[in-house]
Amino acid sequence: MRQAQIHLRSSVGSGFRAWNPPVPKLRPYQFATEAQKSLERCETAYTSQQQKIFHIKIDQMQVFLNRGVSMQAFSLEITSSQTSTAKFCPTSFDLENRVSFDHIFNTNEPINIYTDGSKIDDRTGCSFCVRENNISTSQWMAKLKTHNSVFQDELIAMKEAYTYASQSNQPIKIRTDSKSSLHSISSLKTNSPQAQNIQNILLNSPNINLGWIKGHVGHADNEAGDLLAKKATLKGIRTQYPAHRNYLKKKLHVISTQLWQNGWDNGDTGRNVHLILPKVKTSPAPCTDQKP
Repeated sequence: MRQAQIHLRSSVGSGFRAWNPPVPKLRPYQFATEAQKSLERCETAYTSQQQKIFHIKIDQMQVFLNRGVSMQAFSLEITSSQTSTAKFCPTSFDLENRVSFDHIFNTNEPINIYTDGSKIDDRTGCSFCVRENNISTSQWMAKLKTHNSVFQDELIAMKEAYTYASQSNQPIKIRTDSKSSLHSISSLKTNSPQAQNIQNILLNSPNINLGWIKGHVGHADNEAGDLLAKKATLKGIRTQYPAHRNYLKKKLHVISTQLWQNGWDNGDTGRNVHLILPKVKTSPAPCTDQKP
């Protein structure tokens, strides 16, 4: 709002001088104190803004994680990122007919590839093994970073298996005990970059089909793939893949909560409330008022 300027004739000379009315000062009670912020269970403007920045800016954090930089030392000033979207024409997307979710999966094909992923404590790995006429002919193992999820492990192993299978013209069946991975691959709306890479390979390799096989029921080839994935957590080829967005969001939540807690512990106001509510929370506090 433009401030009105009242021009008064000066008592000395014939000039004019501008007079601006004083801006009213805000009273102390008009400012949110640290106690208010804690009682309302809402994060401070600083940490809230950092979360907003994070949701649009994520790639640099992935690069830092891939280089082994600790999250505690990571700056929240990060660059932009966009969620991947599928780019296939619906009329040419026929993967639904090439993915089987029936646990009774025909094993009479000459070449079968079994994929699996494993996460044991802080160790992550994935693998695939190739069986030709019931004889193991090839295998692949990768050791991933701690921030990689089991879902990512499964898709990474499947992508490597599809890359291997795409070099052959023979009919090949790729099997996994991960239904979530198969659903992601067979969906036109998937946002997973790994799943989209697999889709691209499959659409250009009609000799490859895939299907679900029930895990941990005594199927020898699948159990061998599971043991190979566990071995990969220790002896696999060190491989780097970006962290999943959900993992980074959880990490950001931990960091922003720590910043909020530090501000609450070291603030100058609301010290009496701090004695009652020493810990900050993002969930609403239950009402404890009772009617007489």
